[in-house]
Amino acid sequence: MLFRSSLTAASEDFMYQVEWRKAPLHSTSPRGTDTSQYVIIDRRGDGVAQSLVHNLKIRGLRVTVVENRVDPATSFEPAIQLAQPVTDVIYLAGSELAASSGTHVLLIAQSLLRSAQPTLPRLWIVTSGAQAVAASATSGLQQAPLWGLGRVIAAEHPDLRCMRVDLDPDSDSMSMLLDEVLSDTTDMEVAFRTGIRLTPKLVAIQLAESSDMGFVRSDASYLVTGGLGALGLRIAKWMVASGARHLLLIGRHVPSTAAEKVIAELRDSGAEVRVEQADVASASDMGSVFQKVFKTMPRSEEHTSELQSR
Repeated sequence: MLFRSSLTAASEDFMYQVEWRKAPLHSTSPRGTDTSQYVIIDRRGDGVAQSLVHNLKIRGLRVTVVENRVDPATSFEPAIQLAQPVTDVIYLAGSELAASSGTHVLLIAQSLLRSAQPTLPRLWIVTSGAQAVAASATSGLQQAPLWGLGRVIAAEHPDLRCMRVDLDPDSDSMSMLLDEVLSDTTDMEVAFRTGIRLTPKLVAIQLAESSDMGFVRSDASYLVTGGLGALGLRIAKWMVASGARHLLLIGRHVPSTAAEKVIAELRDSGAEVRVEQADVASASDMGSVFQKVFKTMPRSEEHTSELQSR
């Protein structure tokens, strides 16, 4: 958002954000026949799996459950072998750390890819409160990385049709999950909130016109990491044009000839431009840089953090 004041109408066409919008379930060919086989991996242990199992079984469908106390690393592959042919595998994420649940999902996906089935089953990743939908709280934030993993699985192994569903953490959405599982929906990402089904959409961002960014001051210092590259130098030029007079450009290597030319132009315009070689991932490198510049570059009390954060 740094260049908001200079964005043109054309460039605004490239600014988007994700919004969750109402999307009623449309299923032209409901799934779930007497040949369907569902495997449920229950990591919640709170009755959600039992309710799902019950509702699937009363429809005459076959269900295999891997309980939450069982390690999927050692139990899932035998379970899928016994249940073949499997049509759907449903992973109900629990409150465990993302590293643990991510490992489970990865092992499950690998097991499915090793199976001898001619048609791979759909893999469902079911979380609760993991997505920031409207004003709802992300009470299941530790489950959010599973959505990232699910997107990778969907991209690299589309035959698994990896579906991501986020349950409402504040109300019962079991019937909606059941409808979703029994449908032939192609929506890969779905969230339920207050009885409403939502899917994510990319929508254009409407940026407010502003000629004053507010935070650029002549009596403060600004640090630009990657400041010797093309983007960093462009930011430096914009900041000087916006009124900044004290810049610290950090890069891992010495400035190129082109970078030296831009730096000279900035200095000729009246700006103080310091250049330091440092690796921003190195605490010792950055500590050394800060020790030097804090003694020599201006810091207004209000903008003490500018040097560290910009």
